[in-house]
Amino acid sequence: MPKPHEIPDGQAFRDAWAKLDKDARRRVRRAINRGQSVETRKEARVAVAMARSQLRFWRWGWMVGPIVVFALTLAQGIEVAVFNTAIVTVVVAGMALFFRRRAQRAEARNLEVVERKRKRRA
Repeated sequence: MPKPHEIPDGQAFRDAWAKLDKDARRRVRRAINRGQSVETRKEARVAVAMARSQLRFWRWGWMVGPIVVFALTLAQGIEVAVFNTAIVTVVVAGMALFFRRRAQRAEARNLEVVERKRKRRA
């Protein structure tokens, strides 16, 4: 079991996520998607872990869309496949950049919540 000030990862994150009620999960997801922080330290620890997960996903996950589009449109001709892939690449890469920046902002803000609460105890 992680110490209260540690950020959970792997199974510890899944356990911490499972312990949150439905409303807390919603608050954490919304905070990450909006690049904001949550109020409580317990939720902030989970939010940092989720933001880091989002960062890992968007680092390479944006490539899935263009690869799938290329494979599906290749039967229509190479020109069509390249054109569609280029459009999807621009759109999905833009989305990845947008959500990655929000996840970075959420991670930083929730780390501040975790640290601020820990400094108050000391």
